Amino acid sequence: MEMSCITFSITLKVGNSFAKPHEVIFSNEDCSFNNFTLTISRLFNIPSNILQISFFDLASKSELLLDEMTFTQLVNNFKYSIPTLNIVGMHYENLETVEDFCTALSKLDSLINDSDLLSNCHFLNEFEEGEVDTILMSYRRMVEVGLVPWQSICCHNNREYFYCQKMSTTFLETTRKLRLSHISWKNVTTLKTRKLKGLRLLTLNLMWNFLAKKEDRLHWYEQNTLELIVQTFFDADLIQDANDVIKELSIGIIVQFAELDKARSSLIKNEKFMKKFCYEVLIDARCLSSRDDEVIYKGQISLNTLMCLISSPHSHKILLEENILAILCQIAPFAVNSVASYYFFSLCVAFLFGFSLDMITEKSIAHTKKCCKKGYLNNMCEFQYLSSLVFNFWQCFTPHDQYRFEIDRQYIWITMRPYIELAWCNNQPHCTDALNKDSCLPYGMNLNNGGHCMPKIMGIWALDSMTRNIENIRIIHEEELQDFVTMISWEFPLFTFHKPVNCVCQGNQRCSNYATDLLPQPPSLQNICRGKLIKFWNLSPQIGINGSISEISDQLINSGE
Repeated sequence: MEMSCITFSITLKVGNSFAKPHEVIFSNEDCSFNNFTLTISRLFNIPSNILQISFFDLASKSELLLDEMTFTQLVNNFKYSIPTLNIVGMHYENLETVEDFCTALSKLDSLINDSDLLSNCHFLNEFEEGEVDTILMSYRRMVEVGLVPWQSICCHNNREYFYCQKMSTTFLETTRKLRLSHISWKNVTTLKTRKLKGLRLLTLNLMWNFLAKKEDRLHWYEQNTLELIVQTFFDADLIQDANDVIKELSIGIIVQFAELDKARSSLIKNEKFMKKFCYEVLIDARCLSSRDDEVIYKGQISLNTLMCLISSPHSHKILLEENILAILCQIAPFAVNSVASYYFFSLCVAFLFGFSLDMITEKSIAHTKKCCKKGYLNNMCEFQYLSSLVFNFWQCFTPHDQYRFEIDRQYIWITMRPYIELAWCNNQPHCTDALNKDSCLPYGMNLNNGGHCMPKIMGIWALDSMTRNIENIRIIHEEELQDFVTMISWEFPLFTFHKPVNCVCQGNQRCSNYATDLLPQPPSLQNICRGKLIKFWNLSPQIGINGSISEISDQLINSGE
């Protein structure tokens, strides 16, 4: 007896058009939903985890999403008649842009594979007339359309498609070769070298766009991408005609990695990079006084990078050696001009004062006081000056202001841990010397109810802004830190952890439209104990929140508590 089969006609939807149908035949015995999706995934090179399949249902006269239950019903209904089902594999927009880019990338890689061609830049001669322009257009389309906006499903699917084609290694190798070629021809200006420069800048733009999600950053970090970008950051001084752009793109990529613990640790250990970056952040600070939003954004990216680095106490030793207090004092007049730059600046001060006041030596203080003579500190001591700026920040802006900036600029954070640790830092009343006793502080705090320190308030302010975005609340839950945020709201009821989606409240106004799928639960007894140890026994937040029981015991013993 001949085995019954079912024939499916599978069509891939590309934007609003459809590709040529493919016929796939299954025996009834093998026609399971899992086998079906696996086959379609291989056929179209679409990762199974993002594959969506729909079919037209004659009964409802509508297109329905195919799942295991509806698939079984379809197969059973037509078990004996062996029909052809029209199922659409979806959904990629601008897939042709990604495919054209992959083709261009393969062509470019094949032509610059020879080291002799590379070192002499002769590989450009290997292209046919107009072919370089076609490759440039493919790169430009990928930057402008293929990978933006960052948070869209389409953009996510396009990145997954690119990975599925196994092109990330090729892209990285081509990026390395273009870097070497650009350096070799840095002092020669011809039509070809101008196109080479344009290709390299587009490559860096693309790398920045590839780093949208935490998984993407881990993927590229594991391929030693950060090392290549740090080298590119140093290259900028060698290439005069693209100096500023290469630095800006390099820092834009570096800041994406700087949130990853391993990557941040690698940057901190690179003394050459830290010295160079401290110098560059001072230069970029001048951009903050520009009237051009894009120029201002360049300065904000540098400050954001400094904030990510300084969020780790491990960076404070080398930063203090590089006179970070003096740097912050010189940045201050420029940083106060916008909510984002002022926010990143205030977090830099808060992280430094919250975790490393004991490391600020007399030498650092003496060096910083030289700035007084130059007018940076207005004859105030460095602690008062920097603290007063942070207190002034709270008077000028609300958490909602920073939230709106991040939404407009499509900021994607991948960890909430540093800000929660900052919100749990121990009280250090001398940080509030810049205020009089009647000063009004956020969240109902005042200087007479325990001397709440400036870093702690800044940490809570940052969380107030970040938890207005539902994705950041999800990160808190993924990192299992929701207990520590909930306990902050116990002590400061005006801080509302659970914000609504697309919150429109202002300042400290409380909202009732909560994101119901992430309702906070009562903290565990273990985390309550951890919180008490941080608050009353001077346990560091890093150990108290993240450390093992033995690490907590060791710190308590060493502190004599």
